[in-house]
Amino acid sequence: MSDVTRIHGPPPARYSHAMHDNSDRSWVLAAIAFGAPACTVFLAGDPSIVLCDGDGDCPTGQGCEAGFCKPFDAVDQPFVLDAGGGEGEGEGEGEGEGEGEGEGEGEGEGEGEPPPPPPPPRTCREQRTRDPQSPTGSYGLDLNGDGAVDGSFFCEMARDGGGWTRVVLLDNRDLAFVCPPQWRTTQLPGGSLGCARPSGGASQPGVRFGVPHDFQEVGGRVTGVVFGDQDSFAGGNQQNDLDGIYVDGVSLTTGLVAAREHVFTFVGAHPFQNEIVNRCPCEAGARAARSFVSDAYFCDRPTAAARPEGRRAYDIDNPVWDGPDVCRPADVDGYFARALGRTHLAADGLELRIMSDQNTDAVSNADENVALIFVELYVR
Repeated sequence: MSDVTRIHGPPPARYSHAMHDNSDRSWVLAAIAFGAPACTVFLAGDPSIVLCDGDGDCPTGQGCEAGFCKPFDAVDQPFVLDAGGGEGEGEGEGEGEGEGEGEGEGEGEGEGEPPPPPPPPRTCREQRTRDPQSPTGSYGLDLNGDGAVDGSFFCEMARDGGGWTRVVLLDNRDLAFVCPPQWRTTQLPGGSLGCARPSGGASQPGVRFGVPHDFQEVGGRVTGVVFGDQDSFAGGNQQNDLDGIYVDGVSLTTGLVAAREHVFTFVGAHPFQNEIVNRCPCEAGARAARSFVSDAYFCDRPTAAARPEGRRAYDIDNPVWDGPDVCRPADVDGYFARALGRTHLAADGLELRIMSDQNTDAVSNADENVALIFVELYVR
């Protein structure tokens, strides 16, 4: 017999005493599988183990396999002789340990590796799409899509579907209120400030505001206080030229100079109704809006307080374009929204021009002006 293999190591601890006593029960050495290239040595001290040459040597309900009698339901199952005490106990422990370790490791690894957070949104609209419950406020935006926040931007999440990115806010109630250098900071009756055309004659000073990302819509609010008597689309404002002085009021455009696209116009009409031609376009006898303006405008007029006793003054108590306008009234807060019909690049920006065809309030023969007291523009 060659290549003898000892299975399960030394005899189990519960059999150790039998190896040293002088009783008639001795350890049995069985050599089997005579046709195999090697034979296996089993050591056992249990009289219930019966050696056999065939099924006839085994008790009822057992069969002979590999020289040992085994119950028929255990045929082809290996013997397990250890301190655990039998086949059933050995198999149970082996399966239990294997399943416990596998499940424990799998669950631990899954819980320890949460999915990475999404990248920052690129626009307020993207943030609104991700979370429709996003409140109005400031958000970090990744403008160029590189995964890093490029700055904090104010997002209007409630008005007109939400997702609007603020471009500019000028509010004369702010103690830090300062007009852009292209406009004149004007002190109004009562001490408040506004942004108006610089002293002189006809002019259209404009301010370009940078836009943080590409856009298809523009919205916001522009509120002013009128000085004197503006003339709507009449008087010297009859040129049908977006680049020229085409209205008494404020023009909002996008695109570079000489390649402007009209966005919205804020029209100032004459305070007196007998100035028929200078009324708002929706009123009888008034000049029609320019073709490029179409219906993208608000029109409002001051009260007679802008012409006290034949003079001219700022009608501080009756701001224009703040909601209850004469033509195409804005919503309750004075906001507008305009879809442009195509995508504009951020580089196109937004330009706001204050324009009139006559002298301002700070010169002799003063006639008309408008001082802006609130400007808030958004893109989406």
